[in-house]
Amino acid sequence: MNKSRVVYALQLALLSILIMVVQTEFEITKIGTVGVGINALLWLIKFIGSIWLLYYFIKESSKESEQFTYKDGVKSGMAITLISSLLCSLYQAFSLFIIHPTAFEDQLSEAMELMEQSNPDVVANIEAIIPNLPSITIFVSFFFYWILGIIASSIIANYTKRERSLFDQMEEQQ
Repeated sequence: MNKSRVVYALQLALLSILIMVVQTEFEITKIGTVGVGINALLWLIKFIGSIWLLYYFIKESSKESEQFTYKDGVKSGMAITLISSLLCSLYQAFSLFIIHPTAFEDQLSEAMELMEQSNPDVVANIEAIIPNLPSITIFVSFFFYWILGIIASSIIANYTKRERSLFDQMEEQQ
């Protein structure tokens, strides 16, 4: 693994983690408050910022070689987003289990109250998976982050590739 890719992944994860810290520390993730709009805005900033950073990092990776194919771009982006997704999921686990162990339970109880009012039958099914919910959340968030990263890498790699044309190759052979 290229050292610069690890540094890029750390920087990409840092953006997401900083926004997660802002969301949890300022308690703007509560259901039914003005914070939902601010939370959506922060998510949008994180999403656009992450896409831009990933584009920048893949572009920087392309400067390391004379020829940078679509495959190289996707591979570079997947490596960066894999490490970044892992770090973000680890932070989320750290936040859920150590920093704010009651916050998850508080949000879950608020959501359960809202669900009880609208559909009481669903509540019984959800209560069965509650003990495993933090682990499920972390596992799902890791794959969500990574799948988004793979999709973004696939799109971005198309704009960062630098391949020699057939004519350039023919001139070199002569």
